Amino acid sequence: MAAEDDEKRRQQALAKILAVIGREELKLISFYTKLLDSVNDEDAQYLFRKLINESSRHLTLDTEMMVQLAPRLKSRGKPSRAELEQLLKILDEAESLEAEALKMYNGALPELEDPYVRGTAMWIRDDELRHVKMVGELKEIIKRKIARL
Repeated sequence: MAAEDDEKRRQQALAKILAVIGREELKLISFYTKLLDSVNDEDAQYLFRKLINESSRHLTLDTEMMVQLAPRLKSRGKPSRAELEQLLKILDEAESLEAEALKMYNGALPELEDPYVRGTAMWIRDDELRHVKMVGELKEIIKRKIARL
């Protein structure tokens, strides 16, 4: 039991550290993006773009570490109807957030002329569409589980 408590404390401590790191990376991305708009020097713009890209990669790694460190719950048996209904509400919110992101990318696409930016936005939009479908599929699975109770 003490070993499990130690592991849980370790994971919580690492998660807190990674959350701070992620927040800092977002600040850096925001800072350098603003600088890009205000600086007219090609060398500085090159460096700022490079720093934005590297901070974005750090943010991705931070997120991957957070997922890996997320506590793995031991099976506690089948979920109750109340737990499944709560999960369904959470999935409704997740689906709504993913749909908002999809709408934002779809709305931005007609305005994007640069082929690289447009292609990147289309790639992300396609991911958002896939996310909407994945959450929707899980919602259907949960609804079937509720119906069987």
